[in-house]
Amino acid sequence: MSHRTPILPNATGRHGLPALAAPHRLVSVTLAAVLTLVIGCGDDSESPGAGGSTSAGGSGAATGTGAGGSGGAAGGHDCTGEMVTIADAAGSWSHGQEVTITGCNFSTDGDELPVKFDDFEGCDPGTDLGQRGWHVSAEGDTALPTCDTGQSYGQGTVSGHADMSGGGEAATFLRGQDAMAFYVSLWFYYFTDGAPATHKGVRVHADDGAHQYTAYPGVFMQDYAGPNARITVEPMNEASSPPVEWQSYSHSTVPQNGWHRLEYYFALSQSPGAADGAIRNWLDGTLEADAQGVTRGDGVTDHWQLVMLPFYYGNGGGGTVWYDDVYIAKSLAHLELCSGATWSSKDTCQVQLPTSWTDTRIVATVNQGGLSAGPLYVYVVASNGQANATGHQIDLQ
Repeated sequence: MSHRTPILPNATGRHGLPALAAPHRLVSVTLAAVLTLVIGCGDDSESPGAGGSTSAGGSGAATGTGAGGSGGAAGGHDCTGEMVTIADAAGSWSHGQEVTITGCNFSTDGDELPVKFDDFEGCDPGTDLGQRGWHVSAEGDTALPTCDTGQSYGQGTVSGHADMSGGGEAATFLRGQDAMAFYVSLWFYYFTDGAPATHKGVRVHADDGAHQYTAYPGVFMQDYAGPNARITVEPMNEASSPPVEWQSYSHSTVPQNGWHRLEYYFALSQSPGAADGAIRNWLDGTLEADAQGVTRGDGVTDHWQLVMLPFYYGNGGGGTVWYDDVYIAKSLAHLELCSGATWSSKDTCQVQLPTSWTDTRIVATVNQGGLSAGPLYVYVVASNGQANATGHQIDLQ
């Protein structure tokens, strides 16, 4: 297997949207429009703190604090309970704009900001994704993953791409994360050639350095093109003594030849052997698995170090994949813009890009993705998975 770890340039997405990139690189963000609402849960006269600078990858994509007060009510909203509440989020948004969302119970676990976001815009077709801050590798004659215009998602013209039409591996992954949990969201398009019996999708793992994904513990999406699609959990090596069986969880077949949103939240057992690890996955916004189980076995103290995008076809055929708007964080907390007015009927959603997050105030860059302009609804998902039941309406220009 060849493996490449290139030097990384700054990367900027479509319409000036910052591509949160690789560890130890700082990306300067210039935004044409800044909209700040000084409304919080508590004293409305309290000025919000300045948002932090944006950094690429590593332990966090951005840092910052904002004072929004605590307790009391904001704009007639009760902030004394534990429900996620949005008090205000501005009335008009546009792609690439910086906006501020205020309210309460947004969560403060310290990992709310993404460690990586990439919409692949501004990348010349044929450029290997190592130039975007990813690690890349390929097996045999398979080419490294590249930027490509063969399929494009939403407002963009470029996506990440891996051609494995002859079978084999072309891997794109983020490593060096030392995480207890990962939330991964991406838009995914693929088709198969022949009838590959094995296809491997999104994967999180410990990192043994040489082979990237043979260390345990691990969780991965498997055989998603066929009737045996599933999430496989590897708490430790099956050959351990005593043997540990790998567990499988629900995952629907992902339809070919169209864009679909995949979301995953995997959390390690808090202590080795404990059955309190989390396994959740969504296909096009529909929750499919929501389970607790052993995600690292007895004696396994490693944390997860890497996230891999769909990367392998074999045993009877090959396939070609595209991925876009890839968002990776170490917390389930995230910000959504959706077409539906309630969380239970939210319909099509697009993850937004926070650069500052406190329990009462979020600053974010608007990411239109595949959404159409018009009335849309804002949802804050806290680290415990709870979201405001009714969306806060805005108008996307």
